[in-house]
Amino acid sequence: MTATPAGAPPPSPDAPSALPGRRNRGWLLGAFGLLSLLAATAVAWFAYRQTDSLGGAVLVLFCALLPIPVVVGSFLWIDRYEPEPSSWLAAAFAWGAVIAAGVSLVINTAVAELTDLEFNWLATAVAPVNEEITKGSFLVLLFVWFRSRVDGVLDGVIYAGLVGVGFAFSENVLYYSGAYSGALTPEFDGPEATVGIFIVRGVFSPFTHSLFCIAFGIGIGIAASTHRRWLRWVAPPVGLLVSIGLHAAWNGSVTFGGPVAFLLVYGLMFLPAFVGGIAFAAVLRTRQGRVLIMSLEDAVRRGWLHPDEIPWMTRFGFKRRARTFASDVGGKPAKDAVATYQRAVSRMGFAHDRVMRGRGGPQGVATVAQQLQIMRSVRPGVVLPPPIRVRPRGIAQRGGAPYGWPPQGQYPPGTPDGHPSGWHSGQNGHQRTPSDQPRL
Repeated sequence: MTATPAGAPPPSPDAPSALPGRRNRGWLLGAFGLLSLLAATAVAWFAYRQTDSLGGAVLVLFCALLPIPVVVGSFLWIDRYEPEPSSWLAAAFAWGAVIAAGVSLVINTAVAELTDLEFNWLATAVAPVNEEITKGSFLVLLFVWFRSRVDGVLDGVIYAGLVGVGFAFSENVLYYSGAYSGALTPEFDGPEATVGIFIVRGVFSPFTHSLFCIAFGIGIGIAASTHRRWLRWVAPPVGLLVSIGLHAAWNGSVTFGGPVAFLLVYGLMFLPAFVGGIAFAAVLRTRQGRVLIMSLEDAVRRGWLHPDEIPWMTRFGFKRRARTFASDVGGKPAKDAVATYQRAVSRMGFAHDRVMRGRGGPQGVATVAQQLQIMRSVRPGVVLPPPIRVRPRGIAQRGGAPYGWPPQGQYPPGTPDGHPSGWHSGQNGHQRTPSDQPRL
């Protein structure tokens, strides 16, 4: 495509009815759902058999489930700008809880029976390696076969974190059941033992397995987003080594060092890593919001949406206000139209950013086109509040355009130009006259 003259809107891609190359993956997600159901049944039965008490099984499952809403909610909070499909998030959890935990248990048991390794060495040298590899295999699966699911570091963090949550759930059931039955420590059993182990694992360290796996997730995310070939090959193995090292340090502090060493490792290594992880996640989330604003600014240049729409599409508080306003003016249909429009604008914005950075590929162009088609279809029913003048902060404008010109990525030739959306401001906010319908 030739460079667009200054001041002229760049072209808009055609909008196909379906994305190219997208095959039906429902069978895979259905298999994960069935596995999760069977695993939940098996876990409940295992807890009952280990504790030999219905009350003990209920206590074990309650303690194992209690931290999950907080931990999962933390990852969903990070993932608000461009949410991953719920089915894939559930698949990540199921992989950790079923496949990674099950395979790791088999390997650890086999190594213990086939070798003369003491428990301390098994927990420090063997378990971290096979557990981080089995957990990280889900990320490799996404990276190799479902590449569109991981397009940056944040996606790697989200999926790795949820795999870790699932793994921790199953492992906690084993620990809490063993504590209740006395198998973990013969001199300490019953509800008191279970609650004691829960305080250590479920209260003070509910994020540990997620934290281990996130190091590999960052490596996978870097590999998915970088243009440097050497970094694409180096980042994942380095991330895996960091995951294994963190896990080994955690286990070794308990098995070899005792309580004092554990507290030192916990206070000097894992608390700083946890706080640093929170800060890193907040930075990624803030950057994602800025990327969306920058992409929509470029979309405004192309005539894909009106500049006054940007605050109502990018800021969570304003998005809620827009849906509330639409509900007050037009009821549930108007609210649903605004919600659908906001989702489409967000997805279009992130896909457009990837295309402009040369990382979208053919499917990225098709995604932009598909979301533009959705925007066009729902726009007649969209009612937004009156415009507000909010200048986004921290968005670099180079050469009069967010991405500069020419950008790294471009849309295919032969696509039609975009046109202004045709909004005008009325008494009840942004409304549309019958003769001024939107055109894309």
